[in-house]
Amino acid sequence: FEWVDSTLGSMVQHRFSTGEDSFNVEFADNEVHHPLGRLIRFKEDRLHSVYRIKGDYISEVHRTMGDTLFTISVLEITRNAEKKYLPRVYSVSFWNAKTGELTSNRTVRDGWQRIGKWDLPKSTLTVMTGSGGERQVRELKFEDVKLLGGQDK
Repeated sequence: FEWVDSTLGSMVQHRFSTGEDSFNVEFADNEVHHPLGRLIRFKEDRLHSVYRIKGDYISEVHRTMGDTLFTISVLEITRNAEKKYLPRVYSVSFWNAKTGELTSNRTVRDGWQRIGKWDLPKSTLTVMTGSGGERQVRELKFEDVKLLGGQDK
């Protein structure tokens, strides 16, 4: 159940704003026509992340955590009733920071459902591959989802 906990935690965590209204950013390169948007850097980011912005959403995140580099590339989004974006298809690639070797990749397809004013997961399908040739495919489906306490209004 570790994968289920991790997957649900990530889906929930990434749906909430940090509450910050302004940011101190700069362009991280001069490439203005990249298919995933402009690369920007948050000047005070303690994780030294860089992001690609395509229109009004983050299309890519590049980050180093310890000995691991990873990139999240959002390949497809969907819009809710308020025109906010929800990721539909994305890829997460992990590299060894010292050697540059690709250690694993996850490709994810998320489905969403609207219940009242909430956008909740309907399904998630993950294909995971590792550098040693291992491969796993996992799917999680949510059926008959109801909100408690009348929060569906």
